[in-house]
Amino acid sequence: MSEPTVRVYDLQTRTLTAVPAHELAPGMIRARVEGVEGEVFVSAAQLAALQAGPPPYRHPPFGDDVRALIATVRDALREVRPLSLEQWEDGLRRDIDPGGELAVWLNVAELYRRLTQGGDLGRTRSGTSSRSS
Repeated sequence: MSEPTVRVYDLQTRTLTAVPAHELAPGMIRARVEGVEGEVFVSAAQLAALQAGPPPYRHPPFGDDVRALIATVRDALREVRPLSLEQWEDGLRRDIDPGGELAVWLNVAELYRRLTQGGDLGRTRSGTSSRSS
């Protein structure tokens, strides 16, 4: 009968190894890592060190067309999320899917605009569509 093993992921070297479960070092925690299937163990100390600073840039600076969309979000949400255009772009450049994230923020901005300007949200208080009759 073989000894049970666990998978250990090294966050610095991005390598995955299997070790006997009884040899798992103290300070290891169960985690899900993007790009690695299933649960693995990672060093809590390595994780804390990585989380200490902002994630790295994943994308180059955006062009004027994308920056115009970001400005739309910034302007709509300035009252509740007062970030500069540069701060918005900085965060999006670090995101895995900046296009998807920007689409979410554009929807949030539009809904916020409708709520604060009394626009039609497409639903009544009862939960039925205000467009159906």
